[in-house]
Amino acid sequence: MRGRTGTSSFEINAQIRSGMINFARSVQALGAVVVFIGPNPEWFASSGLAADIFPPDCVVHHLRSLAHCVGLGASSGGRAGVLEAGYFNAMVDAARSTSSLYLSTPDLFCVRKAPVAATAPNAAAYGACPLLVAGTLVYFDRQHITREYAQVIAPALTQLLDSMFISPPQ
Repeated sequence: MRGRTGTSSFEINAQIRSGMINFARSVQALGAVVVFIGPNPEWFASSGLAADIFPPDCVVHHLRSLAHCVGLGASSGGRAGVLEAGYFNAMVDAARSTSSLYLSTPDLFCVRKAPVAATAPNAAAYGACPLLVAGTLVYFDRQHITREYAQVIAPALTQLLDSMFISPPQ
């Protein structure tokens, strides 16, 4: 698939992977541990909603029945889906190639319906991705979370990161 610049998604993802590897190695050269934090799932309207509805608009239009605003958290396919899958794969591969750590984040956003490998989460393993959690709007568009939700998940994210650095008992 070719983009507007004539560059294929494969070429773009190879460049992203290379950049991530170079960055990780330069940080590691300073003696630091590198942790790649995986992307949050994109929010896509569930069935019965207009495909182009944005998360805040869904809340406004369905305030009496927010169940309509539970997203799918899966890629919509097409060019965006190809690039997102490639970006995810580039990140995981860069983490492996540089012996860096990788933190998967879908559990902070979506309800799990099947076991998930920590290094290879897939959309099929997740079900509903609520748009509101504890009264807090999660997404302000399909890809970006709100500042308020970032504050809500910060303690859980901190705990997950801390657990990555705890050595198991010998």
